[in-house]
Amino acid sequence: MEQLIEELEQIMQFAVLYHPQDEKGPNRVALVLSKETLAQQGLAKELGLDALRGSERE
Repeated sequence: MEQLIEELEQIMQFAVLYHPQDEKGPNRVALVLSKETLAQQGLAKELGLDALRGSERE
């Protein structure tokens, strides 16, 4: 169980702030996940965590 928790703890999400060069208006935010191992992907799927991440998944 501890190993499973450690695998999940290593999944990181980053908020990237940017301003498109050709557009006016406020800055934008993109949420990006760290690269996941196959074990992390499987755990996220089984626990329903992949539904929380939206459509950013590659």
